[in-house]
Amino acid sequence: MNIARTIAAAISLVGAACGSHSEDTFDAAPRDESWEVLVDATWELEAGTEGYLCDYVTLDRDVRISALRPVSAEGTHHVVVGIADSYAAEDGVVPCDATELGDSMVFAAGIGTEGLELPAGTAFELTKGTRLVMNLHVFNPGSEVLAGTSGVEILEAAPDGDEHLLESIFAGPIDFSIPAGGELTHGGDCTFKRERTVIGLAPHMHALGTHMRVHVVRADGTEQLVHDAPYTLDDQQYSLFEDPLTVAAGERVRVTCSWENPTDDAIRFGPDATDEMCFAALLRYPATDADPLCIQ
Repeated sequence: MNIARTIAAAISLVGAACGSHSEDTFDAAPRDESWEVLVDATWELEAGTEGYLCDYVTLDRDVRISALRPVSAEGTHHVVVGIADSYAAEDGVVPCDATELGDSMVFAAGIGTEGLELPAGTAFELTKGTRLVMNLHVFNPGSEVLAGTSGVEILEAAPDGDEHLLESIFAGPIDFSIPAGGELTHGGDCTFKRERTVIGLAPHMHALGTHMRVHVVRADGTEQLVHDAPYTLDDQQYSLFEDPLTVAAGERVRVTCSWENPTDDAIRFGPDATDEMCFAALLRYPATDADPLCIQ
């Protein structure tokens, strides 16, 4: 059954894309321990440029996911897969920007992200007819044309009515400016509207990031530290909590990042590889089609 599509595209500084379509398929009865392409794109990028592509796919059967891993050719800055049922774009590849993440988020991977095996009793569930969007950011700082294929592969799980169904969100601040030749530590809160259980997270910053801390700010004002680690651009790994973390409605997840800026210019939040970000990708349940961004 065809629920995946490979797109060939050329990206320029203005984000134009063109190309032809070919198809990858899921087996009707997937093999055990067999990785399958969920969505991917084959691209070509001129030297000294970067750009965004969005690939839209409509699922033609139910899919329950037990593991995910990125396909990250050289030049892949990130891939984010979201659910985009309200989006008007037709299936296929279109130029886009960093904000086109879908109505809710399934999975995000940055530079160096490895495969993510979900804990027993949890899964992502995608139903027949769901529209997916893959937001792909590619960059080429070199002097020659760069080409590759980027996307996400999955392992499927057998149906199990007792599983907790997951969603992902990005939590973190966007209101910061790192001074020229200086350092900055800055944080922001994501307030949970309903009680959720968080099972793990992955950090995402750009090249100037050096450290991330994540706290849960409890209802009584106390702060529970759940992540405290140095950051490097090429090692954006998921870490799963030994004990799942319950966050009550009204409680906050506070994401705090540190940066060092050796340049002669102030660096602010932004979508380009030369800008900066401060997001923790949180894995949580139950899934409720939450907005992909939870910012202060």
